Amino acid sequence: MDNAKEALKELFGISEVQAVVIEKLYFKAKTPKDILGFKKYYDLTMLKKQFVGTSYEKLSLVCAFAELDLNLRYKNIESFLEWLFISFSNRFIFQTKKGDFSYSFVLRYYDGNIVYDELGKPVLKHVDCGDNLYFINANKELCDEQRKPLNVGEFYNKLVEYMFKNQDKIIFDNKIEISPVIKTQIPSQIKINKDYEQSYLEYKKNQNKLYNANIDKFTSKLEQILKAKK
Repeated sequence: MDNAKEALKELFGISEVQAVVIEKLYFKAKTPKDILGFKKYYDLTMLKKQFVGTSYEKLSLVCAFAELDLNLRYKNIESFLEWLFISFSNRFIFQTKKGDFSYSFVLRYYDGNIVYDELGKPVLKHVDCGDNLYFINANKELCDEQRKPLNVGEFYNKLVEYMFKNQDKIIFDNKIEISPVIKTQIPSQIKINKDYEQSYLEYKKNQNKLYNANIDKFTSKLEQILKAKK
């Protein structure tokens, strides 16, 4: 393999014309050693992405993805989002801690009208982000922990900007630890039943006392009425 073109032909099984096109698009001033190093990236990407097509088509797809993966995603947010949605699906991909970034939004009434201050300026509310996980669904939408798609707005834009600037925090292995939800302790059903039984017994005891007292009064009065009739 004397040059990049020959390396492309031999390693990827493409024609000379196709090798010339690929070299001009993606491998200018590259050596056979560079192409050999790229072959490892190609094999790993094909294993993950399962691109289909001819040898030339698959190589073209991997090269285009590599340009996005290794270069463009670090240059602007649009390319970053394109790479993000190509790379991930149906999994958690990012986690924030409280205070990692803050954002502001205009307060509105329930009817949608903007809240103004005494000077006639819109009232802004400043909020810190919380401890949250973010998910990408099968429709390539960025979602919250409950996998509900996030609405595009101030928070969404700030989150994406923070993710773009902190790409080293992206969860690639999908091994995440979610803090357990602290649940309010409730009494066991046995204890509830025992408490209810005790209350019911007290209630019946009091009712029996009242019943006995009323019976005595009724009997005494009945005896008085019967004596009066004699």
